[in-house]
Amino acid sequence: MPMGWRNILLVAFAATATGAVVLCTKPEDLAAAKSSPGVVRLLDAGGEWTSPWLAGGDIGPLEQGLEPVFRESFEGRSHALLPHLAAGLGTEGESQQSSAAPAPTISPPTESTSARLTFPEPAGAAVHVLSVTPETPYVVSAEVFTALDQEPPEAAMVGRLAVVELRRHATLDGSGVDHREAIEAALPVAHHLAPSGSDARIDFETTVHTHAVALVLMAGNPGWWNDVHDSSPSGTVQFDQLEVFRIPLQRSLVQELLPGGTEAKPGDFITRGKVHGDQRRCLLAVPGTRWEVPVVLPEGDFRIDVDCAVLPENSPSFGETPLEFSLEIAGTPSQRVTRTLHPQANLDDRLWNPLTLRGTGNGREVQVALEVRADSPCNDVVAFAEPRLMQVSDTRPSAPHVILISLDTLRADHLGCYGYQREDGHAVSPGLDRFAEQSWVFESARAAAPYTLPSHATMMTGLYPQEHGVTERDRHLVAGVHPLLAEQFAAAGYSTAGFTAGGFLSYEYGFDQGFDRYSILDPLLLETDRFREVFPVRGERALNDRAFARSSLDAAKDWLLQHRNSPAFLFLHSYLIHSYHPSPKSAERFAGSGAHALLQAERNVERIDLDCAQRGVAPDAKLVRQLEDLYDATIYDADLQLEAFFEFLDREGFLDNTVVCVTSDHGEEFAEHGGLVHGRTLYEEMQHVPLILRVPGTQPRRISPGVDQIDLAPTLLSAAGLPTPPVMSGESLLNRVRNDQFSSTLWCEVNSVHLAESYALYRGPWKLIHTPVQSEARWNQLAHRPPEWQLFQLPSDPHEQRNLAAIPSDSETAEQLRGELRRFLQRLESNHRRLAAEEDLSKAVSSETEELLRELGYAAE
Repeated sequence: MPMGWRNILLVAFAATATGAVVLCTKPEDLAAAKSSPGVVRLLDAGGEWTSPWLAGGDIGPLEQGLEPVFRESFEGRSHALLPHLAAGLGTEGESQQSSAAPAPTISPPTESTSARLTFPEPAGAAVHVLSVTPETPYVVSAEVFTALDQEPPEAAMVGRLAVVELRRHATLDGSGVDHREAIEAALPVAHHLAPSGSDARIDFETTVHTHAVALVLMAGNPGWWNDVHDSSPSGTVQFDQLEVFRIPLQRSLVQELLPGGTEAKPGDFITRGKVHGDQRRCLLAVPGTRWEVPVVLPEGDFRIDVDCAVLPENSPSFGETPLEFSLEIAGTPSQRVTRTLHPQANLDDRLWNPLTLRGTGNGREVQVALEVRADSPCNDVVAFAEPRLMQVSDTRPSAPHVILISLDTLRADHLGCYGYQREDGHAVSPGLDRFAEQSWVFESARAAAPYTLPSHATMMTGLYPQEHGVTERDRHLVAGVHPLLAEQFAAAGYSTAGFTAGGFLSYEYGFDQGFDRYSILDPLLLETDRFREVFPVRGERALNDRAFARSSLDAAKDWLLQHRNSPAFLFLHSYLIHSYHPSPKSAERFAGSGAHALLQAERNVERIDLDCAQRGVAPDAKLVRQLEDLYDATIYDADLQLEAFFEFLDREGFLDNTVVCVTSDHGEEFAEHGGLVHGRTLYEEMQHVPLILRVPGTQPRRISPGVDQIDLAPTLLSAAGLPTPPVMSGESLLNRVRNDQFSSTLWCEVNSVHLAESYALYRGPWKLIHTPVQSEARWNQLAHRPPEWQLFQLPSDPHEQRNLAAIPSDSETAEQLRGELRRFLQRLESNHRRLAAEEDLSKAVSSETEELLRELGYAAE
């Protein structure tokens, strides 16, 4: 909430008895609101701070405060003695000459100039391949000089500096490499066009994939750079002082948050800080920072919580200096708690660590202070995460807690409560089955889409995929445009936390908005899963285990206990069922020994599916059966953890005042229609998902009419006594069940350039699927493209094996449904234009998320 920080005495949120929000700008306002237990967030409360950052953010000369990585001045060099600079692109330390480009030479120094790398004519290039550290900011610079025979046109390129990221999978063997092919195989990071006598400079940040970068010096247009189309002027081009520096995190943050050296204010450093897969809204700081804010303490007992961390940085000096964090109440009496973090000496200190101060308030006004100190000079950046003042009371909040659990890739017909029985008699979901006996079970719930991103966007917005528009991996939810569920709860005074598995639910996709805490470390991930070797830090299993422990289901339980006396919204999401990687014990129980060998180490079922499609054959029946067995084993593993979670909720008294919903984003195919995995088809094995809802004060029941995923967000808001935003297309299922008024039309779709284009409309017993002819290119990874129109009568053909679209006896029904599908699609597209007419939903995905998606088998999308 943007407000002038100097003029605000106190800004706080307090949950009232109705769950509404009171915005408190003065101590007396807070005193009036504190009669009901709630959470007061202090981060936007203004206050005063002192910090070394107050001097502003001018990064200064390159040499000042930056760490030199590489320098080349060309003094005393000749081209023959320049093995690391070449006219081609090769491996580090190798020289390669390209016959397509003129060879550069070294011009000797003169009285007025130093030695320079000289291109005798344009259309040449030299490349230096430099090893770098992943996920690290750098700056590269060079001086550029030209001697033109004539004045160049405005768009003419006379000298160019470029940086190209070389990823692990880029193959550059140094022998006969085609420049264009080699550079396009990597990712262009940045480039700079330089006129004569100027400095070319590029700031860039490496990714988790980067093992090296190519520093490219170009004269004019060498003919192979992919986005150069202008003609080259005549004359020579010279380069001097090629330099690379690592930018320390402190300086890169100042450069990012305070462009132009503007005066630093606390609000400039309030941001979202990520520490090994766990994100908080936080205040960034450096040693020597102190922040104070006036607070009126509530009557009775209180607690102030703040998490602190040292932001990770790929630097030898990271974490070598112990840092003392303190949380203090300055008043009568004063109170103070401290914690020292030493990341180099202690792995646990590389994660978020809590500071908690407890006491009795009695309505007094105090100063709450946060401070970080170091005994010696230190370049680390620290974070204080959203300090919260909470009244401690035995009184249960009048507004209920809300818990949403999404088990990725779980189809309904593999749960016992939906009628599933294995031939071997093994129960797959006993815990969920018992929970369903206490709940509403929606027997015919349909997912909005057959893959993770759009379905979860629908869950969190109450909008169809065509309306919210987040249907591609480069598009994201936008606060202020989409009615995000967590933001609705946060605005109503709820504490909010998301424990997710990331990937398509990572921060870049906007799902973190509205959450006080948001983790992308799978809360159900098993200790036996090899993914822990890779994430969040590749090759650091000990650190990764500690990070997952801070984001596990047990951590979610601890978070609930901390917020038991004020309304809380908790979102849990897991890829455990998606992964085909159960625990050894469960794999043996359901699949027998050796089943994992079918999938090899990467567990990539999509690779198997693609191989079958390319060969035009159906997946092997034995393989399909073993995949189903492994799938059931992962469901069983998830069920064991959820059963313990439900027992915790019951034991701690949460179930008396907590709404719990268990669902999934989509199902999985096991060759019912010729393929495996998910994402491209809209058959029932993909779209029929579980929806189990437990609302305090309601009686268990089974509901047979079909329901849409767009109804989920309105249902959870309604169960908490909150209104549904008018922009949402869905309606509360509580209202639908109460009034026995269910939607006559259900809708699902896939519309992605990486997957397919297809739409499905449900009307009564009928289901119509439309796959436009013009989208045929999107189906190149399937052995058999579906027909343009498919019509099924689900009660008599639940497995969708008999297409009635072309049968004369059903032609009138088919034609009516075709018209309705087209009109429905037009309405959704119109709604999207109204919703996001002024917004750009495109979003670049971070290297962290790319790495996670690759490990989940999404590299081909």
